[in-house]
Amino acid sequence: MNAQRQRLKIDLMCRGIKPTDAALKVLPQGKFGQVLVRDYPTTSGMIVSLFDDLPVNLPLRMDHREAVSLDYDATGFFLRVNQESLPVRVLSPPDYALNNRRLANGRPVRNVVNTHADRIRLTPLYGCGFSCQYCNYPGMVYRSNTLAELLEGVDMALKDRIHGSPHILVSGGTPRAEEPEYRSLNEIYEALPGSHPELTWDLMLAPRTLHTGTPTKKKYINFLDFLKKAGFSGLSINLEIFNTELRLRHIPEKAKIGIDGYLEFMELAVERFGLGHVRSVILAGLEPMEETLKGVEALAQRGVLPEISPFTADPGAFLARAAEPQADELFLLWEMATELMNRHNMENQPFCQSCSHNIL
Repeated sequence: MNAQRQRLKIDLMCRGIKPTDAALKVLPQGKFGQVLVRDYPTTSGMIVSLFDDLPVNLPLRMDHREAVSLDYDATGFFLRVNQESLPVRVLSPPDYALNNRRLANGRPVRNVVNTHADRIRLTPLYGCGFSCQYCNYPGMVYRSNTLAELLEGVDMALKDRIHGSPHILVSGGTPRAEEPEYRSLNEIYEALPGSHPELTWDLMLAPRTLHTGTPTKKKYINFLDFLKKAGFSGLSINLEIFNTELRLRHIPEKAKIGIDGYLEFMELAVERFGLGHVRSVILAGLEPMEETLKGVEALAQRGVLPEISPFTADPGAFLARAAEPQADELFLLWEMATELMNRHNMENQPFCQSCSHNIL
């Protein structure tokens, strides 16, 4: 990516936006006047497309003096950046999400599905068996969503506004390490891709096996083969933090799996799903930059695509008051990470361009 464009994207991600009255009048809104949907911390902003091909997730910061104005006139939406007007395309949330429509059983649809640009994110678990401190999921009541609810959510999302060709990410939370939980989730994994075989299905998960118990290489292979046979085309296995001490502090359950467990699982995943089909998010800002870069290199060495996502201090997370990374630091990290990836013959390109809205 052009360095100048990347610098602009990072600056905007850090500064956020403040819509003007003119913009608010034409932005799609929910019944309570909201223009965005609060989902996972790093996807809780407004997605806009710069230059028609550079999506970026912008936090809504109405009271932030550094926030960039999102304005609107007869030509469309534009950002006021450094006394200049930058035309943008706003990728607003669909109506079902803005109004949190109900499933047939009366449950809120956003407990099951959300749309980010062209990506439909399905949530088999509402809440999480893990307690990662940067995430808002651990504070939710743990509940398994049924296959029927998930399929109804997919159908609702496909009929609503999607910006581009839809594809599906089956996401968190992480199940409790109990055999009935694993069995139920396995049944859902096995059924979902076949429900819409015309769509691309990716899966986000932590290293695990088909059943509970001590993991082994053979058990990892069996589980990965099961996912491949079910119809998933790619996996997101998020390392998030590389420093051992900080993993213990911020992601204790993932720390128990260990760096070696993560890397082994990802290496086996690349063997089964192929280069370019396994990725891993690393959060920038929660550890020293040199530790993040060690993580980037460990992933790139194994053919895993590193996706660096800036830490966001979400009000629903334990780390709500932690400092967010600054633009200069993030741009330097992007430059050094790109150099590392090039060294390992890995192009710094996302799975999907629209999905790169919240990563460097």
